[in-house]
Amino acid sequence: MKREMIFKKRIIQGIIAGSTRNPLVCERFRIKCGMTALVGMIIMLFSVQTLSAQTFSGGSGTQTDPYLISVPNDLVELSAYETSGEYFVLTNSIDMSNVANFIPIGTSSSFYGNFDGKGFSIKNLSIIDTVSTSPRVNALFGRVRGATISNVILDGASFSCNGTAAALVGSIANRDSSLYMDKCIVLNCTLKGSDVTGLVASTLGKINISNSHVINATMEGITAAKGFCGGVTNSNCHITNSSVRYSTITGSGSNSTVGGFVSLINYGAKISNSYVSNCVLSCRYIGGFVYTSGEGEVNNCGVQATLSQTHASGATAGFALMCGSTGATFLFSNSYAACEFKSVSNYDYIAAFGGVASNGIVTATNCYYKKDIILAGGNNSNAIDKSEADLKDAAMVAHPSTLDNSLNYGQTTPAWEQDFSPHSINKGYPILSWVQPFSYVSTYPVADLTKISATLQGLTFAEGESIITERGFQWREKGTGTWTTVIVTDTVFNILHPLAGLTQNTTYEYFAYMKTATVPIQHGDTVEFTTLGEYTISGKVTHNSSPLAGVTVSCTGYPSATTDVNGEYSIVVIANSTVTLTPTLSGYTFNPPSIPCSDVATDLPNQNFSATSVVNISEALQETGLRIYPNPTDGRLRITHNSGINPLVEVYDIVGVNVGAYSIRTTQDEVIIDISHLAAGLYFLKIDNKTFKVVKQ
Repeated sequence: MKREMIFKKRIIQGIIAGSTRNPLVCERFRIKCGMTALVGMIIMLFSVQTLSAQTFSGGSGTQTDPYLISVPNDLVELSAYETSGEYFVLTNSIDMSNVANFIPIGTSSSFYGNFDGKGFSIKNLSIIDTVSTSPRVNALFGRVRGATISNVILDGASFSCNGTAAALVGSIANRDSSLYMDKCIVLNCTLKGSDVTGLVASTLGKINISNSHVINATMEGITAAKGFCGGVTNSNCHITNSSVRYSTITGSGSNSTVGGFVSLINYGAKISNSYVSNCVLSCRYIGGFVYTSGEGEVNNCGVQATLSQTHASGATAGFALMCGSTGATFLFSNSYAACEFKSVSNYDYIAAFGGVASNGIVTATNCYYKKDIILAGGNNSNAIDKSEADLKDAAMVAHPSTLDNSLNYGQTTPAWEQDFSPHSINKGYPILSWVQPFSYVSTYPVADLTKISATLQGLTFAEGESIITERGFQWREKGTGTWTTVIVTDTVFNILHPLAGLTQNTTYEYFAYMKTATVPIQHGDTVEFTTLGEYTISGKVTHNSSPLAGVTVSCTGYPSATTDVNGEYSIVVIANSTVTLTPTLSGYTFNPPSIPCSDVATDLPNQNFSATSVVNISEALQETGLRIYPNPTDGRLRITHNSGINPLVEVYDIVGVNVGAYSIRTTQDEVIIDISHLAAGLYFLKIDNKTFKVVKQ
């Protein structure tokens, strides 16, 4: 309905555009239909469009009365909605588990509007794109134009593009021409494809991103992978107060590249007060913060990560690999890299801070890197080497200070602080002053659900060393008063716990929880699940209206059943199963040959079959003198017979449909039947009340 209204709206726009651009067309239309009819048609269509726009869960789309996004279907509707500056707000967290493959918002036309998540979560979003056409738009917002996106938590999303084209995979936004984003978090998400990015995949115009973070994400790109943003390539582009933390970023192709924060900075773009922390970057070519830079500025940024070079002929740099394009000036200031370097073989090129420079001018003012004795490459910038102890010392963030002595040199308000134990969040290396430890608990749908068991799933995330004092789940049968607590001792963020001994076809509820040194208890949303029930599929097999015993009835994924003396069978399956019933018994064919049963949610009686006996040709020859050859045949069958048979030959396909009938002249001892027009396969010939198998090649 929504797409129909959009189409009607475009018709109106076309009529109006045509009337103003081509007076002759307008005059012909007026003469033929009458101006009154034209006006009436436009009013009618506009009225329908206006009424249809009052959808979602409420609101009118204005700033004071925004459209309300409250249930999964609201997001699905938004993905098909043609925006023109409207306002949208989340009213609560939304679980998208039951939407198998979400179509990104702004796929057909760019999202031009304002979306405020209000700090709520969009959970378990899934986008799977196997199409190879380019470009793809895999992200919550596929394309944006003049958009504002704020206060969104994308929790537990899965993005995958298996196409062969240069497909871009993002999380919150993919391709943009202008975007303002503030306070958005991508948490515990998985992104796979050709070219993947943790937050915003491709930036084509002006962007302004602040206070946004990628946390505990897994990214794998065949050609490229970037932790935060695909690139900032405009003098109006600015990213600030943002981060990539506790994430794995992998370039899996033979010539792939990885940028811990961005892939490219150019044309005067700026990144400030941002960092990469507790991440693992793995690829052939790696830049700990940025892969390549042309002309721009990075200020008050840091990298603390493990860089794993996967090819001996690759190149790795702790902060920026390809620095400075020809004729361009790039400025790094008040920044540092504290990386661990690994390699599958001898290093081809590794630099602790700045990597291979082109013919541009690269200046690293008041920048530092951690010494590493395994480094074979140099440092093509004027960054200063420091020991690990020096980087973690209070002097590293002293304010005021002298040049090349502290990250806070030259700043009115100190941007950097010391990362103190025992609850350090950056392994003791300097942190930015705005950084606060982040904690979050989420409950995910159960896995491995059966009629008596299920695996509870959740996320308990808290930054800092030993900050979580207890984590686990609380569960109960829905409607009862007692919660059972399960403590999980694993130290990983994603926690699991198998439950056994449950009652089939019963609804339970549970939530993940954790306790920290500062918060007594924090828990995620309550999630319900119902154990699977069992249902019986039964029926009867008959032959000439009499029960037929000994028929094997197979059932996909379950043990087969055999008909009894009454011709009856029964099979028990788990609820929601999709199976196919297929009867077999030597010497018989069956109608129907099989019965599909989809999403079984109740007992299914009367799944009946009728059998037809099949006589072998050799037996028929002995009994009737019939001979049918060649078999298999390419289409011409010879039938030798005696003069006493019924002069009609009927041909049936495998599902019992009559596909031909032929008359036999009883005065001839041998006749030829032509079935070359039939498709290859098994057919049955009925002659004189006997059935014969024939294979058409």
